[in-house]
Amino acid sequence: MAVPVKRKAKTKHSPLTVVLLDTRLKKFSVEILLQVEQAGKGSMHLSYNISTSPIEDINSHATSLRIEGKGFNIEDPTKIAFTIDAEMVGLFSLSRKLNDEELETRVSIEMANYVAPVLADTIETAMVKAGYPRLKIPRSVPESIS
Repeated sequence: MAVPVKRKAKTKHSPLTVVLLDTRLKKFSVEILLQVEQAGKGSMHLSYNISTSPIEDINSHATSLRIEGKGFNIEDPTKIAFTIDAEMVGLFSLSRKLNDEELETRVSIEMANYVAPVLADTIETAMVKAGYPRLKIPRSVPESIS
């Protein structure tokens, strides 16, 4: 006689559709300490911070992407050529409510990747105006953060 085995049914979520409704620049600061001729082709270190929070509507979320960075002189890596501190918020409409696990993992990174190109273009445009025409900011969140 076979004994029935109780199994927990895996909960399946319906597919998630994410739509970027709007972006808002919350903070933007670029400080040029050395002109490009003095800095040369030095190195640049960027750090990323992502935060996600629901807003009034149950299927709406705001995802904030902050990029902070420093550019260093090629000859003297202790000399800072410029600093960047920029934050942009994306307002998203979602097809369904998210659970906490989804918010902490892939979905917040996916939403940040919608905002990243807009913020990168904003930073690059300011840096061109400040005399750093070859500066390139990644158009997506680095793999190491995800």
